[in-house]
Amino acid sequence: EARFESARLYGGLRGFGYYFADLLIGAPSPQRASLIVDTGSSLVGFPCAGCDHCGRRHLDPPFNVSRSSTARWAPCGKHCDSCVRDRCSYTVGYSEGSAINGSLFEDLVALGDSHWRRAPVRTRLGCHDSENHLFYRQRASGIMGLAPQGRGGPLRLSHSLSMNRAWNVEPDFLRGFFADQAHIGAHMFSLCLAQWGGALTVGGYNASYHSPRHAGDGGRPGVQWIDMFTAEGYWIQPDGVWIGDYPVASDSSQLGSALVDSGTTYTYFPAAVYSTLVSDLVMHCSLHEGCGADREGDRCWRLHNSTEPTLFPPMKLRFRKGPVVEWPAHGYLQQQNALVAPNLWCLVFDQDDDPSDGVRTTLGMSWMLDHDVIFDIKNHRLGVVPANCPPHFEQPDLQSHRLAVGRRRGRHAATSGPHAGAGHGSESGDRDRRRAASGRPRGRRKCAGGEAGCNE
Repeated sequence: EARFESARLYGGLRGFGYYFADLLIGAPSPQRASLIVDTGSSLVGFPCAGCDHCGRRHLDPPFNVSRSSTARWAPCGKHCDSCVRDRCSYTVGYSEGSAINGSLFEDLVALGDSHWRRAPVRTRLGCHDSENHLFYRQRASGIMGLAPQGRGGPLRLSHSLSMNRAWNVEPDFLRGFFADQAHIGAHMFSLCLAQWGGALTVGGYNASYHSPRHAGDGGRPGVQWIDMFTAEGYWIQPDGVWIGDYPVASDSSQLGSALVDSGTTYTYFPAAVYSTLVSDLVMHCSLHEGCGADREGDRCWRLHNSTEPTLFPPMKLRFRKGPVVEWPAHGYLQQQNALVAPNLWCLVFDQDDDPSDGVRTTLGMSWMLDHDVIFDIKNHRLGVVPANCPPHFEQPDLQSHRLAVGRRRGRHAATSGPHAGAGHGSESGDRDRRRAASGRPRGRRKCAGGEAGCNE
């Protein structure tokens, strides 16, 4: 019998620029928090009642600690980096200007949508006293950091990604779930991201999502397994990239270590690799009837007679010890507003323009789309397999806010999306966030296709 716990994911790359899941927190009456799922950070936090500066557009009201009989404030001590009013406190900043701070507490938590499905577990959470910029304006209430804290952090990793597995640690938030061996079968979790919504699975992965031709045959598993290192994030080592038949990079020194980060909207390559990828893509199309499209600007193409970029070549990434993962054209290109510009598709990968990162690749949610990405923490490996991830458009207990959904075209929903308007408002522009490590902000926010409001 499979032993894992699942939660629906909502949101998407377009419109929101993130995916979020629900937590049910406290007792006797659990309170809901809708949190961005982020494998690039470790804090799980959200606004609490009495917050001095927290957003008013969030899907959920601030969490009321006084209503939970099981809540306990985290005291100051050796596991606390800072202390405010005798409570363990935190401050996290992002380079696009967002910041959150507050106090830590412990409470009972369950993954879910509207009711307990299994016994909740006790874990540590963040209670925001203040949030600004994107955190203040976003619809999701907070953030669910699924990364381990680790020692040293990614900034001290060598670019060759030394596999010193002694540094591997579990995410603080998931430790309580992993300890529940009666219901959780393995120290792993997976993210299956559909164009809208998806699934978070803790304790294993749901093979029923996997595309039939990749589900394994002849006794061979369909999941591609890649060596993984954990240190304030999940790191793997790419050592080759192709666009179609064109080799773009064939050595790990050109790509650096790769962070798998669901909290980053785009995928980022070192500047030299990015430039070659784009030029080789343009070259390929010039030799293949323009790939059935006309180029518009530096990052977009307008298809002639199709709603899918079927004539564009796939991108392939090879990883340490040989696994090759294909990134299809409908993944690295994303349809812009399907109602206004149904044939316009733009790149959702870019160059890493932060020289302080050194040579580094970030595999964001655009790379993870339409795949089940499995974080096998105990066995130090990342699994990737094409999947038919379950779409979810609305939280079950928000049905009263249902709005008309525009017709979806091809594989992709309109930019305005099913969440636009009252109850689920679409957010202008995509954003990327990475946690500030050791006090040094490293995050970024990127917009796609010149969307209105992305330069706010």
